Amino acid sequence: MNIKLITVTLSLLIISGCSSLPMNPYSDLSTEGKMWQVAHIADVAQTIEIARDPLCYEESNPVTRRLIGRKPTVAKVVMWGATASYLNAQLDVAINQSSMPKWAKKGIGYLNLGLKVDVVTGNYGIGVRIGAKNKPPSNHHCYRG
Repeated sequence: MNIKLITVTLSLLIISGCSSLPMNPYSDLSTEGKMWQVAHIADVAQTIEIARDPLCYEESNPVTRRLIGRKPTVAKVVMWGATASYLNAQLDVAINQSSMPKWAKKGIGYLNLGLKVDVVTGNYGIGVRIGAKNKPPSNHHCYRG
C-alpha cells in the first residue's frame, strides 16, 4: 500500500459523507488523544529529519516503512503525518463516544500514547534531533567522528 492509495481512500471516505465520522474530530479529542497528537508532531518532525539525512537514517517502523518507504521524501513524511493524525483523531473520537467502560477507553488511549512516545524516544536515542544537527551514537553505522 502506498501513500497515494491512502490519500485517495481517505478522500473518498470524506467525500462519500460517512455520517458517523466528524469532519473535524480534533475538537472532540480526549486528553490522551491530545497528548498523542503532540507526540505525533514530534515524531513527524523527527521523521522529516530522517528524510533529510538519508545517508545516516532510514525509516525502521515496519508499518510506516510500507507506507512511505525506507528512505522517504519530506513530502511523503508530511502526507503520512497528516493522514495518521486525522485517522488517529477519528479513532480517538469513535472510542470515546462508544459504550466501552471508561477504564477501557483510558487504557486504549494511554497504550496508544505510550507506543507513540516510545517511537519518539527511540528516535532521540539513535541521535535524531529536531532543528539541530543529528547526533548518531559512536556505534551507529554512519558515525563519522
